[in-house]
Amino acid sequence: MGFSESVSSRAMVACGRICCLCQKSCGLKMELHHIKQKVYEGSDDFENCIPLCFDCHADMGKGDPNHSKGKRYTEKELIERRDSWYEAVKKKNIGFSVETVFEEDRKLFKEICDIFTSDVIYWIKEADIGGYHPLDVFAGFSNMLRKMDDPFFEFRNSDVESLKGNLLESMKNFMLYKAVNTFPREIAGRSVGVTRQFISDSQFFSDEMRV
Repeated sequence: MGFSESVSSRAMVACGRICCLCQKSCGLKMELHHIKQKVYEGSDDFENCIPLCFDCHADMGKGDPNHSKGKRYTEKELIERRDSWYEAVKKKNIGFSVETVFEEDRKLFKEICDIFTSDVIYWIKEADIGGYHPLDVFAGFSNMLRKMDDPFFEFRNSDVESLKGNLLESMKNFMLYKAVNTFPREIAGRSVGVTRQFISDSQFFSDEMRV
């Protein structure tokens, strides 16, 4: 038998549906962890419960206390961090308003939006990129992709983080396709990326383009 519905509801309200360890907004993606495991006679009451995101809950089984790399969470640490987060939620009313947005998420969202300049939007939506395009117009995509493995380059809101993942995957596929199918050339003194088809079809390639 696990936690009762009343304990579960009380814990969800207390944490604001935000992980007690990493403070990531989780929505439905939460699990309740027994601070003292049931195999060691841990109870199903509220005091033995800590709400966690999927990732932090998975970490509960990791870490060898006898190994230099990795250290398990102690029961005392889990209780103190949970109680500290519950108190923060209570004081700031975190998690009870759909308008609650973390400042870190605002900054990251702006950083992503800033990539889509008017030039980028033009070359994605209006221009015929099957011909040629300014070589540096998608430099922002490359810069963004280099941050994919940065642990600080992620949203605390898990739903928005998932959408960011989809966006980065689309960027990666686009840049890979572009790398395979375009070549750097120069037209009228400007560096451009030129597609294979454009090179083979162009009648003025030899006159107006040069490597």
